[in-house]
Order: sequence, then C-alpha cells, then structure tokens
Amino acid sequence: MNLLHPFYEHALQHPDDLALWIDEEEISYGELCTQICAVARWIVQSRQGETVPKVGILAGRSLTAYVGILAATYAGATYVPLNFKAPPHYLSDLLKKAQIDILIVDNTGLDLIASADMSHLPERILSPYDQPKGESLPEIATGAAFKASSEWVPPHTVAPEDYAYLLFTSGSTGTPKGINVSVANASHLLTTLQQRYQFDVNDRLSQAFELTFDLSVFDIFMALRCGASLHVVPDALMPMPARFIQKQELTSWFSVPSMIGMLKQMKLLRPHAFPSLRLSLFCGEALPEESVTAWKVAAPNSRIENLYGPTEATVACLLQECTTPDCVTPDRGIIAIGQPFPGLKAGIVDRELNFLPQGERGELAIHGPQVAPGYLNNPQLSAQRFPILNHPEIGKSRWYLTGDLAYKDHHERYHFLGRVDNQVQLRGYRVELDEIEAHLRSVSGCDNAVVVFIHNADVWAQEIIGVLPDNTIDKGEVRRRLSNRLPPYMIPKKIVICEELPRNASGKIDRKALAGRLSPPNVRTSQ
Repeated sequence: MNLLHPFYEHALQHPDDLALWIDEEEISYGELCTQICAVARWIVQSRQGETVPKVGILAGRSLTAYVGILAATYAGATYVPLNFKAPPHYLSDLLKKAQIDILIVDNTGLDLIASADMSHLPERILSPYDQPKGESLPEIATGAAFKASSEWVPPHTVAPEDYAYLLFTSGSTGTPKGINVSVANASHLLTTLQQRYQFDVNDRLSQAFELTFDLSVFDIFMALRCGASLHVVPDALMPMPARFIQKQELTSWFSVPSMIGMLKQMKLLRPHAFPSLRLSLFCGEALPEESVTAWKVAAPNSRIENLYGPTEATVACLLQECTTPDCVTPDRGIIAIGQPFPGLKAGIVDRELNFLPQGERGELAIHGPQVAPGYLNNPQLSAQRFPILNHPEIGKSRWYLTGDLAYKDHHERYHFLGRVDNQVQLRGYRVELDEIEAHLRSVSGCDNAVVVFIHNADVWAQEIIGVLPDNTIDKGEVRRRLSNRLPPYMIPKKIVICEELPRNASGKIDRKALAGRLSPPNVRTSQ
C-alpha cells in the first residue's frame, strides 16, 4: 500500500487535471507526478540499508516543500516537517532526535542552514537552488533531481506499520516530543473522511495550515487521493482568507476556528460571501457557537463540522456536525466534539483509569486504528500515555489518554471541557506550558518562574504570560534568550513581575489565582 497510489492512478488517467495551485501557479496532475517521481527516485537512490529513511522538510509552504513531502511518501520514506522559523539550536535538537537521513530544503531552508550555526545536518541534502557558500556544509544536490523526467513509476509499496510521518509537539520536560504516525493510521483517517464527504474531481480544497501542523495531512493527501485540487493560501492572506476563498471558488475550507473571529471582526462575513463552499471544517481549538452562526450566514450552502483530535490519534478522531442547538456544550457556548469516527472508540476515565458512566467528567481516551504507535525513543512516556485499559465492552485494549477533560451526554455525544494538565491550544498550535516554563526558568535563573495562559471569550485576546518573582531580572534579555530557544508562537507575549506568588492549600503555586491577579497595581508588565 501507499497513501499516494490513488494519486498515481489519477495522474495516469487524467494528467491535465488541476492538482495544485500555489504562488499563482497551476500545476496539473501530470506535471506534479513528474516532479514527484524525479525527487522520489533521488530519495530511493540515496537510501542506505533496509531501514525506512526519514526525510526532513525544512521549508515554508513552497512548491519545494509539497513536492518533498509527496516524494518522500511516494518513495516509501517517512517525512518529517521542520519549522524553519524555529531557532537553529531548536532545529538542531530536532535533527538529532529524529535522526534525519535526508533533508529537502527550499530557498528559505537553504539560507538558514548556510547562515546559521546548525548541527546534526544529514549528509544528503536536496535543494532546487544553487549550493550556498559554507565550508561546514555537506555537499548539496541541487537542481537535477527536480528537473523533468518522462519516466513515471508506481509509488513504492510500504507496510501498514511503516511510519508515514513524524511530527514534533510541545513536551513537558522542555524538549519536544516526536510522534510517529503509521501508514495504517493515516489510511484509516483518509478512507473514513472520504466516505463521509465524498470528494471528487470537482472539489477544490484549501491548504491553510503550516506543514508542521498535522491538520495539513488531511488537506494534502485527501485532495490528491480523490482527484481534487489543492489550493495553498498565500502566507500574506492566511489571517484574512476571504478573498482567496472567493477567487479560487473553493468547495472545501479547513482551518482553526479563530480564523472566523478575525473575519467577523473585520466585517468580512457578509451574507453569501462564500457561495462556492459545500463543506467547512474546523479543528484545533474550541469552536464557539457564535462563530458557527456567523459562518452559516457567509457560507449558506456549506455543511459545517467541528473536528477533534490530538496528533497521537492522527489528525482528527471525533466530529460533530453543526446542525441543532443540542450540539452546543451547555454553559460553555462551544460546539460539542461529537462522536468518534467509525471503527474508533472513545471513553471517559477517572484518575485510576476506570471507565466512567455517561455524564461523569473525566479524561477522554481514544481507541482504534488511528491511535499512533507511540513517541519517538520514549518508551516510558509511550507506556504512560498509551496504556492497556480494561474496557467493559471490548476488554483489555490499547488506548490513548488525551489529557482533555470531557464527558459523554445522553446522545452519546462528547463535550470538551478543557485540559486535564497544563497544555493549551493557542491559535491552533498545541503548546505545553511546562515546556515554556522549563526554558523560562533556565534563561532567567528563577526556580519559581511560572507560565500562565490567559483565556477569555475573544480568541485573539488569548495570550501566554511569563511570570517572574524577581524584580532585578532584565525582562528584555529574558525574551531575547527565549527567542533563541523557542518558535515565535511559544514565546510569552508578556513578562511580568509578581513578587509574591499565590499558593493553594497544598503550598503549590495557584496558577488560576495568579492569572486573575495579573493586572493589580503591584504587578509590573513588560511587553
């Protein structure tokens, strides 16, 4: 099997169909298959030994990046998207942890590895651009592998248990966690949602996610598996994609819910603004009921669904169609996360990992063919988060503990209530506050440095705040040091001084009380 075999079949039968729109360029299935086969051939020739190679993608949302991802999949390799906006030290750590065999870079990635002090670069690097100057750089294969080749070959056959991709998410120890997702995991996701949404050659799907965000997996592979076209939203239009939706006449839109709030704030959700949309999917954050109401006015022909899923359960695993008032979580004003996909099971467990009855609140657990194999090189954490539980219906089975607080109502519908731990969603990114806190402690030298998440009804007013108990610390220097360690979205928006941290009855820092005290006169703020 190979996730791209349907793409190859469609390219053979309909080579002139539009496959990809990117940077004002239209690329047909035939043209894209030619480029993919050329790069896939280079990957296969560069392969050493029998192990499945890991292909790092250090690039923006460029044509090089998409060809690299698809070529890696085509060649039977595991692709590993890397955030080029992250500091060199952070990227070097990922390269080391992932043990990247091959690196594909666009001009941005090429400039980064040429100018930055990056370590653990693989010996085999591919770029469509000229070799940069730099004595410490390995030789880079340039241009030739991206040149047109008339020879097409079928995608490399892989085993279901082989890894399709490796994604890194925020980790509680100050270092990111690598999550391996298998070909079987991804195949179940794509097959299930294709059966539900029935995409075909007339569909035009959006691509509005960073490639390091696992929701991009749905966009890319769903569009190209069913003969549809993929339309990459330009970076400049990502916050305000209204004109793009209209100009491209998209039939399917997928984004984080906070995008609706931005368009609503800018008064861009006019009646019938998006008549071409037949499907609108939202995931990555809680979906407010008011946002759904506004979107329905702008996209009256669209089915609207709220998807839920951690990376460890392969993009999305529960969904709720936004149809009736009872799909709203009581007293929360957000859409329920719904029911599990066919073939998957969900359950609510207590702290002792016993399954709870309907209506009881606890941690949401997921079981089934989309549950990932585990964490990269971390068997202890894998055993902790993917335990064997005794379910009353299916007996002892492997589950993933999401860390999300939820409950199941009498309609068998699940409702999200927040995080069990200290992990948050910020503009669609999953962020472990403990990871930021570990770095804040390190750069400030304060053992009691704290990171809190401020949340209110306005999604765009959400922010991460770093709190230091020492007023002698140079807050500007702290932020500068954090910028050398963390991606921009993880850097606290503010650093504040709070000389007396509130504590609970157990003597622990009371984070909830601290968040409520961030504006008193005794707290000094540095933007």
